[in-house]
Amino acid sequence: MLDNIALAIRHIDEDQVKLKLVGGGDVIGSQLKLSSPLRVEARDGIANPDDLFQKMRAWLLDLLENKIIEP
Repeated sequence: MLDNIALAIRHIDEDQVKLKLVGGGDVIGSQLKLSSPLRVEARDGIANPDDLFQKMRAWLLDLLENKIIEP
């Protein structure tokens, strides 16, 4: 899934990504970053995909429910 996302946005210039803030102002390109620490199971340095995708899904749903991002 991460490869598909990376391939889909590989040709987007940072200047094309823009977030308009409700209180005014913009966040552009490399200034925009969503992150959260996630603890996932791994074996020999390779993440367990079932555990990883479940936690990624829960994190993204939480962002949607708390209106941090919109679909």
